[in-house]
Amino acid sequence: MSSVTDARRSLPSDGEIPTANLFAWIAERGATLIDRQHEVLERLQLREEDPQRLAGLFRLDHLAAQLRRNSNTALVLAGLPTIRSIDAPTVLSELAHAAVSEVNGYQRVTVGAFPTRRVQAHAASDLVHLLGDLLENALAMAPRTGGVWIRGERPQAEGTGAPALLRVGDSGAHVSDELLGQLNDSLAGLARNGGGTGVGLVVTREIARRHSLTVHFQRLVSGGLVATVALPEALFETPDPASAPWS
Repeated sequence: MSSVTDARRSLPSDGEIPTANLFAWIAERGATLIDRQHEVLERLQLREEDPQRLAGLFRLDHLAAQLRRNSNTALVLAGLPTIRSIDAPTVLSELAHAAVSEVNGYQRVTVGAFPTRRVQAHAASDLVHLLGDLLENALAMAPRTGGVWIRGERPQAEGTGAPALLRVGDSGAHVSDELLGQLNDSLAGLARNGGGTGVGLVVTREIARRHSLTVHFQRLVSGGLVATVALPEALFETPDPASAPWS
């Protein structure tokens, strides 16, 4: 959180406040309150035995995670790093579960298997946020009774430069060529007439740029879309052993 703290400390006592610093200050204040709320909720959950009240506490905890997510969105839009809640290299499956826990409609998400690669700590929180954006997009595209899935894959073609792929898919209807092109153009930073595709993809594009990720959408034969995230080797802690287990 050092970059956010530095930005907060640099706020002038009077005069014009730089926009990025203002975003950072608001986001840090919000995150501090959310962390305190999370600690209180954890203590209450440990003491609570009534199933209905415990379920209510879990819902409140989930709302707190969504509030933290909003703070991180503001930071990314201001060109600043997300507030780091992960301080150690973390396996892909844990990052996927963390992303699922932050989105509304998490009950509809199925988490598949992932290579047991550890993402370096400096990129882990950003990757959680990016996956959360893609999950939210998939949940919005899928019918209310439809499911969304997230899983990891290894590239089938050699020499792709991406030792691992992450895929987020939905069970929505077939999309038009225009919408598919609009989504991919938004990820590429290409403007189109007729409106945008939402803040989420702007944030996805910025995080992908920071960490040299490649993200694109394509149709599924069964209907719906799949977003594929190609992760470069530099993002991982150690080289990828071909026989590494999956989690």
